Amino acid sequence: MEIVGFNAWYQATVDNTYSAPGLTSWIWVGSNKQGGHVDYYLQGEGTMHKLYNPAGGSSSTALSKKVVTFRVCGPNYTGGDACTPWNIPATS
Repeated sequence: MEIVGFNAWYQATVDNTYSAPGLTSWIWVGSNKQGGHVDYYLQGEGTMHKLYNPAGGSSSTALSKKVVTFRVCGPNYTGGDACTPWNIPATS
């Protein structure tokens, strides 16, 4: 998923087929300019989590629960965030 504006892009990817001992999903967020973040909810939890990326870089993490919904956000230049709609990760 991607959000683009002001000559900048912010992307996020979720892989719910990731497999490692004790881990079932993987999430990544990146941008070409300022830092952004991905908001996400895990299966069976009601708390929103965030993963931030550094300006012009990326961050990722493996998770012990599947991601049920996520969105990518970047700065909107008025002091807040511009975010995509909430998305459900692809199953394949």
